Amino acid sequence: MNPNDIIKKAKARAKKYEILKRDPRTQKVLGKFKHEGWLIAPHIRANHCRIFLKDALWVGELIEPRVLELLPAIIIKCPKTFYNTDLPDDLNTVIRNLKKGNLDDKFRGIPLRDCYQWIKRIGQTGKYPSVLKTYRFSKEDLELLKSLAQKRQSSEIQVIRDALRKLI
Repeated sequence: MNPNDIIKKAKARAKKYEILKRDPRTQKVLGKFKHEGWLIAPHIRANHCRIFLKDALWVGELIEPRVLELLPAIIIKCPKTFYNTDLPDDLNTVIRNLKKGNLDDKFRGIPLRDCYQWIKRIGQTGKYPSVLKTYRFSKEDLELLKSLAQKRQSSEIQVIRDALRKLI
């Protein structure tokens, strides 16, 4: 291939990229992420308004892949960032996998291990979302649990957590 052709293609791509960066959707999404402290974007003005999920997906696909890396964690920890949370099937699957700790998959080319690291950094920092487990206790077990919680002046779940830790 001719070096001049390569240079022309590179300039055309750079021009297209600059146009996409100035798109209002890009400005809103990156501005919101900057406002929340999730991204550093020096030439973007911070924006505190909610954004559309489809716009964030568009920006992540075409302009800034870091948005795709952050998106699952934001939906898990701060879903009110978006006007609508009608999730595409692939994103819904990824979120289920992240909640279960299954990190072997990819989300639109981004490994889930990269997405998972953001869960403890977004929202309430240092905290992963709780995994819901349901067990059926007999009446006697529930009464025992309540009495232990009252004796220890703690919650029932704390009694269960302490018992589990002592078993190890």
